[in-house]
Amino acid sequence: MRYSGLMAYGTRIISIFTGLMFSIIVTRRLTEEDFGIWQIIGLIISYVLIPSSISNYWVTRYIARGEKVARTGMIMNLIIAPLATIAYILVSIFITQRIQSPLIYFLVAGIQIILYYTLSTLESISRGIKPEVQSYGFFLFEVTKVVLAIWLILELKMGLIGAILAVSFAQIAQIFLIAIMIKDKITDKFNKELVKDWLKIFWLPIFSTLSGVLYNLDGLIVPSIIGSPLPLTYIKIPNIISNVITYSSFLATALYPKLLGGGGKKDIEASIRLVLMFAIPMSVGAFVLARPLLYLLNPSYANLIWILRVLIPVALISSLSGIFSTILVGTEKVELNSNLSFKDFMKSKLFIVPSITYFSSLFYITALIILLYFSIIWKIDYMYLTFFWAILLLLVTLFSTIYVYLLAKRVMEFNLQLISLLKYLFCSSIMAIFLQLLKYNIEYIPTFSTHIISILALAGFGAFIYTSTLLIIDKEFRNIVLFVFRNIKNIFLRLK
Repeated sequence: MRYSGLMAYGTRIISIFTGLMFSIIVTRRLTEEDFGIWQIIGLIISYVLIPSSISNYWVTRYIARGEKVARTGMIMNLIIAPLATIAYILVSIFITQRIQSPLIYFLVAGIQIILYYTLSTLESISRGIKPEVQSYGFFLFEVTKVVLAIWLILELKMGLIGAILAVSFAQIAQIFLIAIMIKDKITDKFNKELVKDWLKIFWLPIFSTLSGVLYNLDGLIVPSIIGSPLPLTYIKIPNIISNVITYSSFLATALYPKLLGGGGKKDIEASIRLVLMFAIPMSVGAFVLARPLLYLLNPSYANLIWILRVLIPVALISSLSGIFSTILVGTEKVELNSNLSFKDFMKSKLFIVPSITYFSSLFYITALIILLYFSIIWKIDYMYLTFFWAILLLLVTLFSTIYVYLLAKRVMEFNLQLISLLKYLFCSSIMAIFLQLLKYNIEYIPTFSTHIISILALAGFGAFIYTSTLLIIDKEFRNIVLFVFRNIKNIFLRLK
């Protein structure tokens, strides 16, 4: 668990720099309207990807328990992918007419549908047997994406088309790497009977996937009602920064297959400590450095500071919520029973967990529509509208997470490790004091190179303060550092 978690987190942290480079290239070269259009394209793609969960959902669970189902899941998704592409094109035609956007952007992005279907299947396979493989693929994707963005967007000046192609070709590289690393797991035979069984209960993975996708309806509802992509841009730009905090959830990436294989309380508590150990300082650092970080993306976005500061706790809470949900679905074994009925699945935690998300999503979307209605009547500025939107998201995330936590405690008793939490908060507070004092030396000038060096130096210093303090007072963190150094040493020894 520790190796998979640290590998996943490590690649995400390294990818912060590649992701930051890509985000800066995109946000500085695309207009606000084009950036909003790009977000809408991503949302539509996420909707047509829903059918892929019919097989991906079960592939991970079956493989984690030793079943050979990889090829069955792959072939099943490759059959569905062309149909999903057609659905994407039809929806895109409607959306482009509504927001008066060029259709060509959406058509070029259509090539990503088959890529996503292939990639999601490969990741569902690796998630059940080698969770760290996803991290290798993700890292390659990030690096390739930046290299292609420099060429297509900066050199060839292809704008949004260049951004779409950069992501697409990077996905192809990611697919090849993951396929090579798990090729020995895709040697099983295609199982028609298993496909029939999965299709009989297709509604469960679809139901589970839709529960999460429902939240993303806000990205289509807001520009459709307001008639402008600007509010979506104002919340997605700060999201670029706050989403980095959710990378800490990857530290618990091995908890799901571990629980499926019989893990227990110690695994849960170790995952919670590991996530909080990194999520808390990242949240504090992002809160203190909110304005310079936004300025780094684009000087015109520096005034989104309080929208970002509201989204930071949303990201932190979401990271914990993922662990609690994993506890519920990871300990469920309903599919192992023979002669299952519809009622059996309805009573299982596989149904209960997405049901909670449905309820919170419906409340969130309904409240958001009401907010948009009054914003139009009262002619609220887009900036204030987005701030209220972020607060709504925070409240919904908080209350739904508390409820999932209470359910998880009923399934398996575990502790939140209050002493460890206090240690992380103490070290983060010391870091915050230094960052607060030093950030006044940052010069807000258009020169990109000067500003990014200042930010990276400040962030690096903050990380040094936190890790140094935590090394002194926390034994577990010292063990993790030793563990990392041992693995790095072993890697170099193998190279020799």
